[in-house]
Amino acid sequence: MKKLIFAAAALPLALAACADEGVDEPVEAEIAELEPAGEAIGATYAGTYTSEGTDGATLTTTLTEDGIFTDYIDGEVVRTGTWSTVEDNVCFTEEGALDADPLCYEVTDPDAEGNVEWTSPDGETATMTRSE
Repeated sequence: MKKLIFAAAALPLALAACADEGVDEPVEAEIAELEPAGEAIGATYAGTYTSEGTDGATLTTTLTEDGIFTDYIDGEVVRTGTWSTVEDNVCFTEEGALDADPLCYEVTDPDAEGNVEWTSPDGETATMTRSE
């Protein structure tokens, strides 16, 4: 993932440098090997997570392998956006949240019953059950 970010950030700089030099001949460049997007985003955390709220409502979050999340309360969509992994955290950016920093959670591996603990940046922990 770090290789992908570095390569994406470096490409415009490299192109600008070549344009300024007025190079007429093609320049060969070494292409870095990148990790497939499926491994970088979702193979580990994709799935559906469910818990019961303090008011008895069913809370569900679905994470797709292509980096999209949808939150539901009692089956009704309440929020969508994108998600990614950053340094072993799962981070969410709500759709329409311009210039907002992603909200990142530490996530445990599922236990034998499929329970996963999510810890927010302020230390609050929630337990959700993962299903495929």
